[in-house]
Amino acid sequence: MQVTLKARTPVPENVQKYKETFGHLPSIEAMKHLTPENLDAIAKKAVDIGEPIPEWRDRATTKTGTVMDELYGL
Repeated sequence: MQVTLKARTPVPENVQKYKETFGHLPSIEAMKHLTPENLDAIAKKAVDIGEPIPEWRDRATTKTGTVMDELYGL
């Protein structure tokens, strides 16, 4: 079963730049637990140094043993 999640509010500017640069959004967990301001700051830093956040990049293929794994099809 495939699940499609839609943002309720637009993603912050630097998160959009992060997605365009690295091809993925922050992990679902990061988007759930961090404020938009925190996500924006983390994304800006990653774009500035030119390296993706490993936890965000790898989450879609990393089993954590939580129910969130199901949202990634793991």
